[in-house]
Amino acid sequence: MDRNRIAKLMTQFYGVFDADGFPQGFYSDAAHSDIPDAAVPITRAQWQAFLGNQGSRALRNGQVVPATPTPPAPVPPVDVLAQRMASDPVFAALVEVVSDLTTTPNIEALIIAKIEGMRP
Repeated sequence: MDRNRIAKLMTQFYGVFDADGFPQGFYSDAAHSDIPDAAVPITRAQWQAFLGNQGSRALRNGQVVPATPTPPAPVPPVDVLAQRMASDPVFAALVEVVSDLTTTPNIEALIIAKIEGMRP
């Protein structure tokens, strides 16, 4: 057996896992000189099982098992228009005028009233 094959067979693999057992990263002593303290030794077969089933395997009690990750919490929608209106009174007045365009017969008077209301 040649040296490369022996070295490959003797490589120790490590994994860093989150609280649910899902892998966050892999290391091997053949490729990495610094292995994180949080890394745990895993077999070549376990490493291959994780790579072949990304996102659907976890390490539980030292065994690779099928698992479904918990979906992330939904992100609340950002109302960009409301944020801009809250921070910029001129923009807010413009939005209000534009929204009133279809219902206001005398738009010039509406614009003048809005501008007058904003003056100090």
